[in-house]
Amino acid sequence: MKYCIRESPTTTTVEAGRSRERSPRSLTPKPDGDLIMHAELQIGDSIIFLCDEFPNMAVQSPAALKGTPVTIHLYVEDVDEVFNRAVGAGGTAAMPLQNMFWGDRFGEIVDPFGHHWSIASRVEELTPEEIAKRGTEAFCGQTANV
Repeated sequence: MKYCIRESPTTTTVEAGRSRERSPRSLTPKPDGDLIMHAELQIGDSIIFLCDEFPNMAVQSPAALKGTPVTIHLYVEDVDEVFNRAVGAGGTAAMPLQNMFWGDRFGEIVDPFGHHWSIASRVEELTPEEIAKRGTEAFCGQTANV
């Protein structure tokens, strides 16, 4: 048996059962049957765990926390198709798709549960020098808000 380490984020959601409609792998309800303790969404070869809020165990959703510092990033074959499907399923476009200086077509959405997702496809292969040059050009004259 080959041992493999894989990172699988867990996201806490209000009404995790609604998320399972989007591609459940397995579900384990709380003993009373009302809340989801564990659900898995498979995206490509990656798995993201989902659960309902359990405030008494300090497990809260972005809605309860009034935001999230976490963005889940997906590289996909067709970013336009995936982005438009996510928006069609109730996501909000936080950053419209655009070709970026580092060679990706990239955009961001916020799903109906408050989770942030960045989605990209590689559209051109660039050297580190080309990326640095384009980055300087993209940010020329801009100052950071610190």
